[in-house]
Amino acid sequence: PALDAKLRALVLGWGDRLESVLATRTTPVRAARLALTHGAAFSPAYRAQFGVEDAAEDALRLAELNDDSERDVRFYRAGDGRLRLKIYRLGEIIPLSDAVPVLEHFGFRVIEEFAFDLAGGRLGWVHDFTLEGGGDLD
Repeated sequence: PALDAKLRALVLGWGDRLESVLATRTTPVRAARLALTHGAAFSPAYRAQFGVEDAAEDALRLAELNDDSERDVRFYRAGDGRLRLKIYRLGEIIPLSDAVPVLEHFGFRVIEEFAFDLAGGRLGWVHDFTLEGGGDLD
């Protein structure tokens, strides 16, 4: 079964694998729609850094935002154990000079940030921060 799963993953394209993961988290119709709209908008740089499981989560979170004033956030641990934070936003990129002081106010030290736009920002932005500190979170 493990070998079959690996072979299926090799045969399926990134968009098909994304739709499969999305289908486990939402309705088949919504999964297909998100795979078509958001799936193709993930850049090669994003795809090199994240798998389809992350893309599914990111697409679902972005799709829940209604306008430029809303945000969503997600703390998680990367494979290397480092604390990461994703901020989701529609519209324009969040300037670092706006984000870093807020994160530092909460006791974090910002190590690095990657910003990924979907369709030039039309479908949103995923800001991925590597953090240190944060008390109980670290």
